[in-house]
Amino acid sequence: RCFAAVGITTTSLPNGTFNKSYSATVNAAGGCTPYKWSVVSGTLPAGITAKASSTTTSLVLSGVPTSATTYTPTLQVTACGGGTYKTSYKIVIQ
Repeated sequence: RCFAAVGITTTSLPNGTFNKSYSATVNAAGGCTPYKWSVVSGTLPAGITAKASSTTTSLVLSGVPTSATTYTPTLQVTACGGGTYKTSYKIVIQ
């Protein structure tokens, strides 16, 4: 049994450019895996999708942004034991 708290270790995400390929990774540590990832408020940039890595310890954001604006998604990770942690990000697509 794991008692360590889960946390998101990625503190910021890169900005992007409209109609140009975008990729970023959000990492988590602690708690027990597998992790479950979700966007709990705000939205990811239009055209960007989020997919957990095969180990679930990372969330990979990728795609081609289709709208130039500022996005403020809040991402949450949930460890297998139920502990959660969330972080808000600012992503500017120019």
